[in-house]
Amino acid sequence: MIVQNISDFKVSPHYPYTPLLGKSVETGACLRGIFDDIAVKVPSNLYNELTRHGMIEDPRVGLNSLKCEWVSARWWLYDAEFIPQSEGPCKLVFEGVDYKCHVYLNGVKLGEHTGALTSFAFEVGDLLVPEKTNFLRVLVEHAPDEMHQIGYTERTRTQRQRFDYKWDFCTRMVNIGIYRPVRLEWHGGADITDFSFRTTDFRRCEGIVRLKVDGPASLRIEIFDKEQRVFEKETKVEAKEYYSLPVRVTGGQAWYPNGEGMPKVYRLVLETFVKGKPACKKEQIIGFREIRLVQNENSPENSLSYTFEVNGKRIYARGFNVTPLDQMLGTETEDRYRAILEAAAEAHANLIRVWGGGIIEQPIFYQICSELGLMVWQDMIQSSSGLSNRPSEDPEFLRLLAESVDQFARTRPNYPCTAVACGGNELFGEDGRPVTEENGNIRMIKEILKRKCPDLCFLPSTASGPVQEASMTRPEMNHDIHGPWLYLGENLYDHYNHLECLFAGEFGCNGMASVSQVRRILAEDEPEVSDMTGNLVWRHHGDWWDISRPLEELFGKIDSLDDFVSISQYLQAVGLYYGISRFRRQAFRQSGCLVWQLNEMWPMISCTTLIEYYGNRKPAYEAAKRAFDKVFLSFRFEKLAYQRGEKIPVSVYLTSEKPLGNFDVEICFRADGVEIGRKVQVVCSGEGKTVTVLETELCFPAEKWVEVEARTGTIRCEALFFIRDGKGLCDPALLLAKMKRREV
Repeated sequence: MIVQNISDFKVSPHYPYTPLLGKSVETGACLRGIFDDIAVKVPSNLYNELTRHGMIEDPRVGLNSLKCEWVSARWWLYDAEFIPQSEGPCKLVFEGVDYKCHVYLNGVKLGEHTGALTSFAFEVGDLLVPEKTNFLRVLVEHAPDEMHQIGYTERTRTQRQRFDYKWDFCTRMVNIGIYRPVRLEWHGGADITDFSFRTTDFRRCEGIVRLKVDGPASLRIEIFDKEQRVFEKETKVEAKEYYSLPVRVTGGQAWYPNGEGMPKVYRLVLETFVKGKPACKKEQIIGFREIRLVQNENSPENSLSYTFEVNGKRIYARGFNVTPLDQMLGTETEDRYRAILEAAAEAHANLIRVWGGGIIEQPIFYQICSELGLMVWQDMIQSSSGLSNRPSEDPEFLRLLAESVDQFARTRPNYPCTAVACGGNELFGEDGRPVTEENGNIRMIKEILKRKCPDLCFLPSTASGPVQEASMTRPEMNHDIHGPWLYLGENLYDHYNHLECLFAGEFGCNGMASVSQVRRILAEDEPEVSDMTGNLVWRHHGDWWDISRPLEELFGKIDSLDDFVSISQYLQAVGLYYGISRFRRQAFRQSGCLVWQLNEMWPMISCTTLIEYYGNRKPAYEAAKRAFDKVFLSFRFEKLAYQRGEKIPVSVYLTSEKPLGNFDVEICFRADGVEIGRKVQVVCSGEGKTVTVLETELCFPAEKWVEVEARTGTIRCEALFFIRDGKGLCDPALLLAKMKRREV
């Protein structure tokens, strides 16, 4: 199959509808664009291109994003010229245009398309002029009005990402334009219009390929292990019929999640031939595996299943929520995807949730997840709105939603990583509780998925169950819960000490960005410490995530930005580690936890992110990495700050997902830097078990701080406790020194 990418376009902005008229009725003058054409590459992001051409200021800096909200209110005219590379039956394919567009080829209107999340194509073989310049025009209408983070979910009318209308971790900068590839595909009249793969027996590496071809042809199916062909089959197929063809890799290996075995992938190649000549070719990464959700241990009778069972073995779900890589869609690259997903795998994650306020990711995302052993939980694209969270049942919205769910179901579950499909993010029923499959919107999604990919696990929403945020008085109500997302001050430790749930789909902790990122946002070399009320740029880049209050309650006013950042990042790291370790100690009554959030799509001054927009890994990332290890040590305590003479109850635990047998854990106690005690405990740990290593109580024996360190081999965990002075504050000197030496 010959493929020709169309990437060089010229684009200009227009007031709505003016390109449809072309000339002024009154004067006959040409209705030109607001400014002259600029050259752009496709795929790309219009805001990036406008910044590159000097038409807007970098929207990531200061308050600049407020100045470019006009961009989404214009119609954008894309023009391209090209000479076809071949002749015969051909499709013009668009992977993604946001949001509604009109497409013309050589002056002929091919049609219109609505929806940012679905690809579309036109048969154009008869319209192409061989060996001459052809003209492609795409007219993109202004972005539709839609709910941002606050609004009414049932009034949603579009199938596009909602985050860019404004969310708590990004600005309002509504994407518009051609943000995915455009190409011509010559298919010889035997186009493979639909295909899927599913495992039938992971032990024997057997599966089924189901496909449809739009013309009679010879079909060749091949499977490759790297460059070695391990399966081949040829057959005849007729037009417009579905075929189900068995495949098997003799002596092959099953696919396993990260940390549970090798994530073995193969390359499936489908190729059609007409009269012996190649016509169409499709490739797909596959793997042989079986993924189920099974009931949690001792779970309530009415609860859904949340424990992942992969190839017959239960595994604890460790992982992260991810947002789109960038607020400016179209700027993603394979290298950027690999950087963030490899960081997740390095942190021992085995599950990634793609959040429902964002997008259905590009195929390369699922390919990389498959190669790294990262299972994917994919929300369908709908989300809560605060004022009302009931899913929309507007007929036009349901039609668009059905299109995007259908396209997801026909493509993404072919990857071995795709494990769970979910109705959306934080959706409620009319009773104000997380939505169930009784809702018409959710029921439609489940029926589409059941027809297209019956083996895919499904959940109606996340959170799911009787409540969204945890009940501390009725733990039986806590199934899949969301929150907390803030560092709760000294209340954080008591909250997690008493929190019980079946699954934690979202939880996190806020902290400052690095000083280098703060400088880039503010465009200042030496920024001053502020909060979200005292500085408009701070507010614009982090209003919801102000950490100054809990920080000052512990350590007082901090004037140095370096110190302010260091302390806030420490609190984020220790809070996150504490939450993860508490959840993991409850396995498999509690079956998994997903941190909110791994990546950052727009540069924030303060946020819950673990990896900043410009790539810095915050200390909270390293904390999550340690807490997600197969073997780790953790503490239980009540707070960080104490009065003189107050008792500090401390428990030390060791959790292991593999059998370790007998081994030593050494615990050291220090007061103001002087060792005051050391113990060696012999413990025996079995697979998936948590062992209590030590339970003790200290009467605060220091003038400033107490340190408790637990260690076994290379595994180490540390807790710092501070004494309050006469003003109720703690001395941060030790903490700052340790942060600078990267000891905590």
